[in-house]
Amino acid sequence: MMPELKLINLLPATLDSREAATRLANMVKEYTGDKQIELDFSGIEFMSHSFADQFYKELYLRDKDSIERFSRANSEMACHNLS
Repeated sequence: MMPELKLINLLPATLDSREAATRLANMVKEYTGDKQIELDFSGIEFMSHSFADQFYKELYLRDKDSIERFSRANSEMACHNLS
């Protein structure tokens, strides 16, 4: 079974700053090592464009293999907050 990182236990329910994204990216890098990880977004109510952009730059562009999948992301949150 793939390790899972439950974001609500590490960050506030609103992910709204580039600094929080960098902090999460650093946690993922430390936690994963050579493994892949699943990020659990249950309980997260909001993710800003700046958080998503910074997280993508910090982690995914540098190491595309570290995150296998995202889970339990609230699709309603994405639709309401991306408009």
